Order: sequence, then structure tokens, then C-alpha cells
Amino acid sequence: MAMTIAAVCVTTSARAPAAASASEVLCGGHNGRAPATYRHVVVIMDENKSYRDIIGRASAPYLNRIAAECGLATNYRGVTHPSHPNYMAVTGGIRTPLGYTDAPNIFRQVHRAGGSWRVYEEAMPHRCDRRSAAPYKAGHNPGIAYASIRVGCRSWDVGWGRFQQDVAAHHLPTYAFITPDQCHNMHASCTRGTGAVRAGDRWLSKVIPQIVHTPGYQRGRTVIFITWDEGSNGQRPDQVGENCLALVHLEDQSCHLPTFVMSRYVAPGTRSSRLFSHYSLLQTTERLLGLRRFLGHAADPTISGMRAAFRF
Repeated sequence: MAMTIAAVCVTTSARAPAAASASEVLCGGHNGRAPATYRHVVVIMDENKSYRDIIGRASAPYLNRIAAECGLATNYRGVTHPSHPNYMAVTGGIRTPLGYTDAPNIFRQVHRAGGSWRVYEEAMPHRCDRRSAAPYKAGHNPGIAYASIRVGCRSWDVGWGRFQQDVAAHHLPTYAFITPDQCHNMHASCTRGTGAVRAGDRWLSKVIPQIVHTPGYQRGRTVIFITWDEGSNGQRPDQVGENCLALVHLEDQSCHLPTFVMSRYVAPGTRSSRLFSHYSLLQTTERLLGLRRFLGHAADPTISGMRAAFRF
């Protein structure tokens, strides 16, 4: 396929129920046609785990519950290695090295359409913080990477306390990008005796219910995506800059990611084996929010949106 397409961690906790209720309805339950546009899209991006590291694994019970009760893309790809370009692909349809760019982006796009956005960065010491401070990693913060939103960055690129406030007030923005810190993003664990996947799964089991319980989600006006930047074992020097969407690399498991689709319109247990990628996620987000222009590679004719596959 052508290219048209060791830190010290301090554990922070989400203020939520200790565990999700087994009777809680995660997806489905709304009959009839899904809305043409949604009020909220939430994207949660974890780190460095391939599909087979999560799906069917006892270390990820909550995520496997989501797979059973919501939607799962079984043939979803990151776009390259290392991490940062994948954050840029999801938010701008581009693959750029670490650093600033003046490229168009979903944050600016949403703002210009009259909507609101926030990047919620767990453990970020200060708003719009451009310096890493474990367990916060600036390279996992796409809100600081675009020149066009730099002026408003301190207003919209915020820490975890603001997420708690917004979700409690049922005031999520139009577009929310959530980045767990290095203790909870499955790249590593900061709890002795607890593996990275289990630590991240537990964190999600506290955060996802907070979003699910909002009126916007319950009324079918919010969609949640959970994905990973790249898969595991993709750090060899020869894999840096790899085009994960090229035919020659479609069997590379370091590019194969689990991606979950959550909505009250997604029928429980829906799975799709269509080829999707971070560009697909961006295009889908734009469609869900009624944005008519697709950014970067999200506009490529080879890129498919995810709405038809999951019927939401």
C-alpha cells in the first residue's frame, strides 16, 4: 500500500469508584438510527502494547470486558515508530518527529467550528507543560506540538484535576484527548508486583465509568475510543520511521494495535476486521463532529472511516 498513507513514577489516582459495576451497561441500549453528529468525542491513548498483549489476556480484564460489550477493531494499525508521530497522526493526520509544527490539527479545527477541546494530561505539573517531569512525558502531549494553538494552550492543555472537575460537572469538551501518565499508560508500572498492563487496565476501570455515567454518554451523544500509540517490540533502529501501512509491513505485530469503540449505539460484541489506522480514527472523529474537511492523511482515498463498521 502506498504511503498515501528509567524514570521514577509517582502514582496518581482517579477519583472514581474502586471498580466498575458488573451490571453497568457500557455499550448498546439505544435503538434506532445513531445521530448524524455527536456532541463529544473522547480519545484515550495508551503506550506500546500490541493487540495480542491485550486481547484475551488475564492481565487486562476490564479491557476484555469492553471488547465483549462494545466494539473492537481487530485489524487496526499505528502508522510508525516511535511514539510521538502516532500522537500527531491521530490529531493531525501527519507523521512528524518530536517538535513543533504549523500543520493543521483537530484542536484548531474544532475551535474554528465553534466547539471546545481539551488535552487532559495525567500528572502534568503545569498547564501546557513543555518539559517532562516523571511520570509526565511531554512527548505524549499533542496539545503542545502545534504552533496554531500555542496562544490558547494554557487554557486548554490541562492536568488531571481539571478532568475530574469537568467530568463531575458533566462538562466535557467537544473533543477530549486523554493521556495517562507513565504509571498508567501500560508502558511501565509504578506499583511493585503489578505489571504495566494490569496497572493500566485498573486505571481505565476507574476512569471509563466516570465518562460512561455522564448524561452525554447515557443519552448517546458521546463516543469513546481507546487505542495505543504503537505496539510492543517496535524499538529496533531499523523500525524507526517504519510505514506501518505499507503492504510489506502489514504482518508486523509491533504495528498491530487493539482499538476499542464505545457508544450507546454500538451493539455489544461488534468486531470489525477492516484495515483501520490512526488516520482512520482522525477521519472518524471529524465525521462524528460534523467537520467536513479531513486533515492530512485522513483525507487519503485509501483511508476508511469507522462509522459504518460499528454502526454508530
